[in-house]
Amino acid sequence: MNTLPFELLAEIFAYVGTFAPAFSKTCSQFYRVSKDATATADHLLVRYSRLFAIGASIKKHPHLLTPAVTNALFGKGAVMPRHLTQKTWVFFRLPSLEASTIVLRKARELYGILSVLNDDKAIFRQLSIDYIFCQKRNAVSQVSRIVFEVEKFIENTRYCPLYCQDSFAAEIYFIVQNYPRALGVYEGAGLDLHILCNIPRFLYDFLHVGWQNRPPTSGPAELLTLFIQHNLLVISPRHFSDLVHLLSSCQAVDALAPLHSHLRFNVKPVLLEAALDMVRMLPARGHEIIDMALWLCKLFEVPAANIGVIMQKIYGIPDTSFTASPEFVGSFASPLDRVVCDWALGYGFGFGLGFGLMVEDAFEVCFDHVVITLAGKGCTKTRFSDLALFDHAMVYFDRFINAGVPVTERHVRPNGRRPEVEEDEGGSRDGDRGGDRGGDKDEDGDEDEDEGQKKNKEEENQSSLPSEPQTLAPPCACRS
Repeated sequence: MNTLPFELLAEIFAYVGTFAPAFSKTCSQFYRVSKDATATADHLLVRYSRLFAIGASIKKHPHLLTPAVTNALFGKGAVMPRHLTQKTWVFFRLPSLEASTIVLRKARELYGILSVLNDDKAIFRQLSIDYIFCQKRNAVSQVSRIVFEVEKFIENTRYCPLYCQDSFAAEIYFIVQNYPRALGVYEGAGLDLHILCNIPRFLYDFLHVGWQNRPPTSGPAELLTLFIQHNLLVISPRHFSDLVHLLSSCQAVDALAPLHSHLRFNVKPVLLEAALDMVRMLPARGHEIIDMALWLCKLFEVPAANIGVIMQKIYGIPDTSFTASPEFVGSFASPLDRVVCDWALGYGFGFGLGFGLMVEDAFEVCFDHVVITLAGKGCTKTRFSDLALFDHAMVYFDRFINAGVPVTERHVRPNGRRPEVEEDEGGSRDGDRGGDRGGDKDEDGDEDEDEGQKKNKEEENQSSLPSEPQTLAPPCACRS
C-alpha cells in the first residue's frame, strides 16, 4: 500500500478515519494522510454529514478542529444548525481561540446576531403544539398558516432533531409527515441518514411510529420514498434484508410495497431469501409456516417461490429424493389444526405444483391423527370429552375420505390397538392379584410374571394379525 498515490490514500482515510492506526502498520503513509487537514475534514463530513459535522466534532472530537480543519469543513459546505450555536459550551470546547472565532463568525454570517436567551427547540415545540391543537379543531386556515411558519422556521434556522437521540425516528417522522418542504431544506443543508449506526433499526422505528400499534399500512413506506427521492437515504440489499428480519410479519412486509420501485436493486430475490430466513426462525408450528409459504407463493410469480421449493428449503427435504424429512413429518404429528388439515387436503396429491409426493408421508400422518382422535386413542389420552376436537376430526375425516384418501387395515381393524382403559383395567386386575398374595414377592414370582406378560403380548400380536383377507369398510362403517 505504500506505493498508492496520496489522493487515493486520502479517499480511503475519509472512510476509515479513526481506524487509521491499524492501517499504519502496513502503510507508513497513513500517518502523513491523517495529519492532512483536507483528509480529516473529508472524514468528518463522511461520518457526520454536512449538517452535523461541526456540531458533532465539537462535542466528540474537539481536538480535531484546528483552524485549518475548521476552514476546510466550511469550505466544503458544512453548516451548523442555529440551535447548536445557542449553547454556551459550544465555543469553550474548541482547542484554540482562532477555531472558536471561525465558528462564531460563520454562525453570524448564517443567522445574524446570536443570543443564548433564545431556544429554537422550545420555539419548534410550541409551534408543533399549536399545529396539533388547530388540527384537532379542524381549523384549516390556521393549520395552513402554522405549516408555513414552521417550514419557514426550519429553512431559516436549519432546525433538525439530533441523530444521536433515541427519539430521532419519531421526531423526523413528525416533521416529514406534517411539513413536506422540510426535506428540501435538509437536502440543501447536506443531511445524510447514512451517518446512523443502525439504518435497519431506524427504518423499523420509523415505520412503527407511523403504524402506532395498528395494522401495517403503506403510509410510512411512502414517506420513506421521499427520503430516497431527496437523496437523503439509500437502502442497500443488506439493509432491506435486515429490515424484513426485524419486521417478521407478512402484513408489515406487504406494506413496504411503495419502496420497491425506488430501490436500486432487484427486490424479489432479496425479499424471497429474507422471507425464507424469517420463516426458518419461526417456532416449529406447521400452520404458521404454511401460511408464510402460501403468502410467498402469492407475492412472487417466480419458480423459486414454488411452495414445494419453499417447504424443501425450510425442512431440508433432499432434492434427489421424494421422502420427507423427519422434521417435516413431525410438524404435522400434533397438534393438528384446520389450517394444517386444509393444506394437506389441498397439496397432498400435488395439484400440479410438483409437491404431492414429498408430502405423502406427512399426509398419511395427518389422516392417521384424525382417525386416532376419532377412536379416542390419541397420545394425549383425548377421549370424547373434548367435543370440539372430536367434531373437528369428524369433519376432516369426511373431507379426507371424499378427497380419495385410501383407508388402510390399520384404520378399520377392530383389534389393531387395545384401548387404554382396558390396559388400565388389566393393570388394576394384575395389581389386585398381586395384593391377594401379599406385598412381598420372591424372585420366582417375578420370573412367573415376566413369562405371563410375554404370553399376553404374543396373544395380542396373534389377535391383531388378520386371519383372512378383509374387505375395507366404507367411511360410514369406520365412523360407526
